[in-house]
Amino acid sequence: MNPRTPWAGAAAAAEPAYEMGVTQAIAKKKFGKGVKAAGDEKWTRGAVDKGTARWGPGVALAEPDYRSGFAPYRDAIERAVLPPRYARRDPRNLMRVKAVVDALVAAKEARLGR
Repeated sequence: MNPRTPWAGAAAAAEPAYEMGVTQAIAKKKFGKGVKAAGDEKWTRGAVDKGTARWGPGVALAEPDYRSGFAPYRDAIERAVLPPRYARRDPRNLMRVKAVVDALVAAKEARLGR
């Protein structure tokens, strides 16, 4: 891709080609074949030789995007109103989990404009 071409527009225009390519890859079971062909040794070598050196800088560079991407979900969790807590293993405690899940689903739906 040419850096002078706006990425979002070019990526959106490529969606049909992407969909066709993924569909063909699934039909031909290319993912599993690629994993088998690469094997554990290649994956381990790549993870150790490349991953270790890239991890810290990659995390640091991604921090602002992670922060802004996670913020709506963090806020939804903070705003969630949890029902009372009961004794350990009391099945009513699952309602607390449901309250958090419902808040997260609502945040995702709002983010997607649904």
